[in-house]
Amino acid sequence: AARAGVVALIGLLLGYASRAADLDVDVILAFYALLFLIAIPLLGLGPRTLARLSLVLALGAPFAVHALRGVLPEPAFDGDPTLQDVVTDPLGLMSDLLVHGDYPVLAWTAYLCAGLALGRMDLTSRKAAPLLFGGGLALVAGVWLVSSLVLFRYDGLQRLWRAEFPGASRAEALWDSPDGATWWALLSRAPHATTPFDMLLTLGSATAILGGALLLTRSALLARALTPLAAAGSMPLTLYVAHVLLLATGALSGSPGLLYAVMTTGALLFALSWRHVGRGPLETVVAGAARRCREAVTPPRSPEPVESPARLSKHVD
Repeated sequence: AARAGVVALIGLLLGYASRAADLDVDVILAFYALLFLIAIPLLGLGPRTLARLSLVLALGAPFAVHALRGVLPEPAFDGDPTLQDVVTDPLGLMSDLLVHGDYPVLAWTAYLCAGLALGRMDLTSRKAAPLLFGGGLALVAGVWLVSSLVLFRYDGLQRLWRAEFPGASRAEALWDSPDGATWWALLSRAPHATTPFDMLLTLGSATAILGGALLLTRSALLARALTPLAAAGSMPLTLYVAHVLLLATGALSGSPGLLYAVMTTGALLFALSWRHVGRGPLETVVAGAARRCREAVTPPRSPEPVESPARLSKHVD
């Protein structure tokens, strides 16, 4: 809960920079904060239960999100939420986080459950890497086949195109996220479409990538070569905030290729040099807040009583 509060605060503060620069970034941190809170009652579940729950949510939650978008009020604010919106539009903020936003938590809890399930596995096991890699690829292949049949064999793309993309090309209907004006939007497999096809494809691909990374790092040489990526992966919050702030400055906005190279190279170099210090700067802040809150609510342990020599000798006898 403490981590959620700090991450939410960082995200809401980033909202000011995003709005001021009119960025098309869609800051995710407030959504993550709510996911952290939702994770609390899930912490006692085992990996199989979490995996099943993830699949159920991936299949069913997009339908709930689509239905609730017509029920819950849209947020009054435009762009990323800020601290002001917590006070002036709390209901709009909550509905934005749950269903109206770009990362609707009601559906994205599927990713949370999958991550918790994977985190409970013994990833050092020799069987884990090939299982994750093969299982992820099998899920992707199966879902891609079914979605292709629905879209091309049974006229799903035609219906999606007419209902959600009037005046656009079929390619746009296939690869762009629909607005969700009709139920036909749930046939899309486009990135960030938040449909069953999209969520199952991303769950499968993420699992396969994790398995592939575990396979690659079995080689000591490859593991050393991937050290910069591992260092960057250890401080995602710091690098995420840094990239949003850099984009907000407008620097190199006319040269997207160069901007990408600068951000990527800068992130890897910073992470590689900082790894000797410890956690990333913002990761340290979040962990410190969590530690202090945990210590504040955890009663101190009573010292173990020291038994007399006579009682000790009696136990020995």
